Amino acid sequence: MSRWKLQFIGGTRKDNVELLNTLEDARRSGNRRLKKVFLETSTKCKADCKHCYYRNNKNLKEFTLDEICDIQDYLWDFGVRAITYAGADAIFRTDHNIILKRGKDKGFLQNYCTRGFLSELDELSEIIAIEPEHIQFSADPSLCNTKIEDEIHRIKTINELFCNSPIYVSWVITLTKNVLNHIFPLMQAISESGGNEVRLHKIVSYGMSKEYQ
Repeated sequence: MSRWKLQFIGGTRKDNVELLNTLEDARRSGNRRLKKVFLETSTKCKADCKHCYYRNNKNLKEFTLDEICDIQDYLWDFGVRAITYAGADAIFRTDHNIILKRGKDKGFLQNYCTRGFLSELDELSEIIAIEPEHIQFSADPSLCNTKIEDEIHRIKTINELFCNSPIYVSWVITLTKNVLNHIFPLMQAISESGGNEVRLHKIVSYGMSKEYQ
């Protein structure tokens, strides 16, 4: 059995074993209704957002490249045709280009989630060249201890990379007490610089102080 399947089963968890058996039965029988999968490929990020569950799970092991390739093959055989790559931040995998290129060659519709650090613009440009269908960024100034004006600059700088690209660009704004007064400047920056979508996200995470909720 593949390593990722063993990791999914988690040793002796009966519910996971039964679920995996159900997936295998569906794959073999052709009863494939599942069309899209959210795949967390990375456990690394330097934002340290206060609401992120990876913040308190920094010892989690990432899938290896071989495991992700195995998962892509399995999902394609199962009938899945769209994958969203995420994690703490998917861009911090050194092999993210290999994963995206392989997914594109197989025919997947691919969505990519990253915060969008200005220090990673070269990596982002490489991802844009592969042309996934959708890239999602996040604007969380209060959670990442950044200033609104710096977030607006980052938004505009990143969106400018997509001026001649067919990629659909969306932004998530996490709604906390400290950001409520800045929603519209952030949305305006996203709109004026060419963003296609804004998602207003309210989240409460364990261990997150009420100051930010």
